[in-house]
Amino acid sequence: MDPVKQVPPPVNLTAAQDHARLLKELGIDALRPGVDGMNPDSPNFANTDGAKANPYPDIPDALKFRDGKPVKSRKEWDRRRKEILDDMDREIYGRPPSKLPKVRWTVEGEEGNTRRLIGRVDNASYPAVTVEIKCSLTLPEKAKGPVPVIIEFGFPGFRRPRNSQGPTWQDQVLAKGAIPSWTRPAFKRITAAV
Repeated sequence: MDPVKQVPPPVNLTAAQDHARLLKELGIDALRPGVDGMNPDSPNFANTDGAKANPYPDIPDALKFRDGKPVKSRKEWDRRRKEILDDMDREIYGRPPSKLPKVRWTVEGEEGNTRRLIGRVDNASYPAVTVEIKCSLTLPEKAKGPVPVIIEFGFPGFRRPRNSQGPTWQDQVLAKGAIPSWTRPAFKRITAAV
């Protein structure tokens, strides 16, 4: 039998339905309550004290192993560094799936040193859905080879407020010889196979 025919068709979900489905998949029964900005006696009252704003007051000592033993040599530091990277992958950034689909990037247009790109995700595992990633890439004018890329996710027309003093983050990135890049998540209705 053709494997493509065994794949169920996509189902259109509302945002609420998709949220409920995701919570169920993750095994989350309830969300913690949000901030209460009106009642100062509430345990979830909005904090305005910068001294209390640290969400990670107990960051592990970089020069101690998970078991508490100190790092005493370069060789031990290499081992401790791997522990730190593993913690960051697991607790902060997340790990990519083992079978991450490939993305093929094409240039759709160019204006000066800015290119409009589209990344087409290999959908062989689920051909009923097409995934395209739109991206704007601004290259440094004097770049002679590969340069690092800083990615910002955003939406057209949405501009974050910024302090009027000093250069923008994009200008700072370009000054360091890296590339500021902007990409936007999908606007279409959320679809999922259920």
